[in-house]
Amino acid sequence: MTSNNKMFEKYLREKASLMRASLRDQDFIAEVRKEWKMMTQNEKQLSTEPSVSGSDETLSAIKDMDDDGFVEEYREKMVKELVQYKSKEALMDAKIYLMSSNIQCVVRNTYPPLEIGFVEYTIRGGIQRIHHKFMDLGDIPSGYAWSAINHMQSTHKIPLKNFELASKDFAAIGDGILDFLEPSRVPIVGVEKSGHPLIVFSLWDQMDQNEGALKWLANKCCEGMDWNIRVLDVSLLLKAIYSAVAITQPLVVCRHKLSTASFDYSLDTDCHFHDELQTIHCAQGVAKRIAYALSLSFFGVFRFKLLPTHLPSRELKKYSYFGFIEDGLQNLGLGDENLEPNN
Repeated sequence: MTSNNKMFEKYLREKASLMRASLRDQDFIAEVRKEWKMMTQNEKQLSTEPSVSGSDETLSAIKDMDDDGFVEEYREKMVKELVQYKSKEALMDAKIYLMSSNIQCVVRNTYPPLEIGFVEYTIRGGIQRIHHKFMDLGDIPSGYAWSAINHMQSTHKIPLKNFELASKDFAAIGDGILDFLEPSRVPIVGVEKSGHPLIVFSLWDQMDQNEGALKWLANKCCEGMDWNIRVLDVSLLLKAIYSAVAITQPLVVCRHKLSTASFDYSLDTDCHFHDELQTIHCAQGVAKRIAYALSLSFFGVFRFKLLPTHLPSRELKKYSYFGFIEDGLQNLGLGDENLEPNN
């Protein structure tokens, strides 16, 4: 049998790889060692063995989604193609789908989702629809109890078992997501409609998690279902739309605009469960806050009428003052020479 020290070393390396942490980070090592000490010998053995039955299929499904060339260097090109040649009016009415998720914890390179939230948004109309679900994943996989409980307590606070708002009907959850995202299909010449990808946008630092959550669901319920969903970086979308109206903004500036904390505790943003707990780690809330940030980012460029669907009520009143247009242009670093009013 492998010695305990060698088992811990293997566990530490796998954990560092999953968490993208440095093995020189003493705080990280101390945290993992604490987690290791709380595990039973059986849990330690299981956590350092090759993937259990069924996990290989999950990992294969994860790799398959990138086999067709959909890798990092192509994402920006794909986003540009979504917006190029569109008029300003068409851009204002184009449906944009935003998502966020909360997971149990990272389990052998998979991201089992406890909560998933989507928003349908247009520049002209703001948030049009919301789709939000909690999932009951059953027992925590052996060896991951501490990680799951620690993650739950420090972030989303969603009960890990016997949560009355959660569903085990993954097929119905999958159907609901596909129905919600159906209008996002991007036609590909020479490919039947069933092969057209569904497009959803995410914060850049949540892309791995959100892609993983969708892949986990696909593995659970994709039999006989079309599950061709692409997760793209919303900051690339903001940059591309600016570019489409002849405005150049660096990616770092676009990400700064989308990182605003102005809406973290706005009313009617998080789901009822997270609103009562007063935590901002809500999948619905994060998706809606991305939409709010997009509204502010586009307001000085497209000069649309602000609606209650664009911003929370408190911020709507603040930004609806007549003088905001001029102030907004200065804040954006833009001048009137870059803008044309809508006809």
